Amino acid sequence: MKKVVLLLGHGSRDIEGQAQFFQLTDLVQQRMGSVKVQAAFLELCEPLVSQGVRACVEMGAEEILAIPVFLSDASHVKKDLPVELDEARAHYPRIPILYGRPLGMGQQVQQVLLERLWEVVKPEELEPMALLHVGRGSPDSSATQELEGVANGLKKQLRCHFMAISFVDRAKPSVAEGLEACRVSGAKGILVLPCLLFPGIVLNRIHHAVQEFKLSHPDFPLVMASCLGVHPNLADLVVTRIHQCEHA
Repeated sequence: MKKVVLLLGHGSRDIEGQAQFFQLTDLVQQRMGSVKVQAAFLELCEPLVSQGVRACVEMGAEEILAIPVFLSDASHVKKDLPVELDEARAHYPRIPILYGRPLGMGQQVQQVLLERLWEVVKPEELEPMALLHVGRGSPDSSATQELEGVANGLKKQLRCHFMAISFVDRAKPSVAEGLEACRVSGAKGILVLPCLLFPGIVLNRIHHAVQEFKLSHPDFPLVMASCLGVHPNLADLVVTRIHQCEHA
């Protein structure tokens, strides 16, 4: 049976965000050898899910392994993508479409976050600082729990004055509230750590909140790390999810 992998991203109008998703797809393809890997997006850019499924079919897929490349299993993963895949199943009833698990925010993701953190500060610089983890935000409590898990995991590995979490949208505290909590904690500065996969509007909104804070507190040191981006750890994690889906 010929299997084709379909990697499902959120989608973005940001060209760099799109490019990084395709670069991650290429890394996964290198690891999967003769098994073809196709990218698709839920919204905002092409190929959309229906187009991605059609591309898999045109490759000769007899089974499609659909993997949500998301950090949490919030509403897009639980509701929106399954609706798209059900429509595809109705269109191609003879081709099984299996649906895998999202990436989550376990050890492999946390290791990448640490790398992004150490790109902007040294360990001795972090000690008197506050570390603010920033997530996308969702009404789904699982997304909040994922970010709390990351913060707790990194807390065991780092020494800093204060640590907090915040969200860009649809959950509290907001980024502005998180920054203010860090400022009044007695920390000597703030490091903002975006817990996001790729650049796009969500990362831009974090940048905006950071700039607003700097305008209000121009003398308070603040640095911001990059988002996760393209990394071998993430490609390895995607491959793990593919094999789990295949053998579920």
